[in-house]
Amino acid sequence: MRVTGYLMGLRFAKEPFKKKMDESIKRLIREAAREWLRAMIVRIPVWTGQTLGSVKFARGTNGNLSRYLNVAIPIVPHPSARVRSNKNPSTGRGTYSFTSGQHIYRFYFRSDVIYFLYNDFFVRTDRGAGGQQIEAPWLSMEAGAAAFREALIRGKPRLPRIVDAIAKTRIPIRGINVSR
Repeated sequence: MRVTGYLMGLRFAKEPFKKKMDESIKRLIREAAREWLRAMIVRIPVWTGQTLGSVKFARGTNGNLSRYLNVAIPIVPHPSARVRSNKNPSTGRGTYSFTSGQHIYRFYFRSDVIYFLYNDFFVRTDRGAGGQQIEAPWLSMEAGAAAFREALIRGKPRLPRIVDAIAKTRIPIRGINVSR
């Protein structure tokens, strides 16, 4: 006697599952970067606006940082700040990137405004150009890093369901001889 038919089997669709998981983790990293930005900008005082400009107008593969993360960064220079062509929000330069590979995800930010870095990390006892007392360190990067970590811990990536990655498959059985 010959038996012909099908067996039902299960197949795990690995690539679509990995793609959905990657998208979910990238979304979580972006949300954490948004929290980083919100925590950071409130600690940076505005004088000419160049420091915040280096954050707001930071360039990366996804364009303007504040627009990409959908965070408004209002910049209103101090009334006594002299308008200078070399020191205003549009001259502040920064860069950012989101990278991933081999199950490692990174968010990177860099500002080229040297006094941003100086005021963020070091104690200052002098007065600024307008005579105002500079209160430093701002510790904005540290506050941002803490907010980033907290958002990662608090945030739960919307991982795909494993059952959605399992597909039924038919395995044909053609003409197997069965004898008693």
